[in-house]
Amino acid sequence: MSRLSSRHILPLASSIPIAVLSGFMMVLCGFCLLGLFGIQSITQNWLSETQDKLTIEVLAYDKDIIAVLDQAQLDTALIKIEKYLDNDPIVTSIDIQRFETQPLIDSDLTIPAPIFVVVNLLKNRIDNAEDRLMANITNLVPNTNFKTIQNWERDINQTATTLKVTFGGLTLCILIVTGVILIGFIKGHLKSNDQTIQIIHLMGADSSKIAALFQKFTFIPLILGLISSIIIISSVFTPALLLIDVNIDVFAFSIALLITNITFIALCQIVTYITVTHELRNLP
Repeated sequence: MSRLSSRHILPLASSIPIAVLSGFMMVLCGFCLLGLFGIQSITQNWLSETQDKLTIEVLAYDKDIIAVLDQAQLDTALIKIEKYLDNDPIVTSIDIQRFETQPLIDSDLTIPAPIFVVVNLLKNRIDNAEDRLMANITNLVPNTNFKTIQNWERDINQTATTLKVTFGGLTLCILIVTGVILIGFIKGHLKSNDQTIQIIHLMGADSSKIAALFQKFTFIPLILGLISSIIIISSVFTPALLLIDVNIDVFAFSIALLITNITFIALCQIVTYITVTHELRNLP
């Protein structure tokens, strides 16, 4: 039995579909991993950009009397806010964002669009300085909403978590689909080589040894798929970094990619062994 090769059951040409499948699936896993690292980098950039920002929304309606403000009232409220911010010591600069006023559908009534004031705050400010600023602004102009640093962090982290779960789910789906295709491939070859397997079994090979032969058969194409996927991802990854402003740790990504692909190969080997031993469980 020690001289038996996997070619006794399957010719080398039969491994080409496995190499193509594994290479393609590893590339997809690699891009999912790239997406995870990209999200992490973008999240850190967003958090750093919003770390010292406070957004004030000047509403186009009066919350107390539930009445729509006209443009003149909105402009007056904005002037009050600007005057206060110009004299507040923790404010370094402000950016006013206006949006085009749109009439209501099927109506001649026009409601002014809200005005957003993005306030850049001093980095070395005292604690609770934002709370004092927001309280003073609210006293001046009650019709305001605030988006604080904590609000930005919550929204950014929620978005990042959603995207990470999506990429993680895609990776899991890729592994499941690969396993299903591999199981079907192995079952088909077990049936088409039934007589050869019976002969090998009569020579003394049990289901575990036959499964080991199938593992040897799938290992080489899996390695070829690994190499091809690394080449493809590297050829796309390098120019992608030059085109987009995303700071990704190349070393950490390379290690994670290698671990992911090794895990992929290990799972394929496990699926192969379990499938063969299960299908040949009734061997006499």
